[in-house]
Amino acid sequence: IDTIPVAPEQLVAKGVSAEVIELTWQDRTPLETKYVIEKGAAETGPFSELDTTARNVTVYRDSLLAEGSTHYY
Repeated sequence: IDTIPVAPEQLVAKGVSAEVIELTWQDRTPLETKYVIEKGAAETGPFSELDTTARNVTVYRDSLLAEGSTHYY
């Protein structure tokens, strides 16, 4: 049986500029192979895959956003 990795925690989204949001989180396991970043226009979704990161990455920047727009991750 494969072990399911523990989900990351302490996700923080910070506006770096009018067009860039930086996501950071705490990696709680060495077992993941990647993180899938998903984004939606509403808090309850639907969400679409935006990108993936390599294992043990804890920062992602979403860029080219429209100024004043709202995004959910």
